Amino acid sequence: MFKAFIFSIIILNTFTLALDQYPELNNSMLEFLNFMNLVFTFIFTVEVLLKIIGLGGREFVKELFN
Repeated sequence: MFKAFIFSIIILNTFTLALDQYPELNNSMLEFLNFMNLVFTFIFTVEVLLKIIGLGGREFVKELFN
């Protein structure tokens, strides 16, 4: 379930990154996209920290998914 959640966050992040390219957006939408990028960065940081704590440093690096 954790992997499914992270995959869905990756997909949402990809969409939000693509939205700021074309067409040009108004300032409120750009501010929303910047906020969402911060949210995604926070989620990905928590994911990495949880994996490092759960797996340990060596196992985290050994796992190809990481």
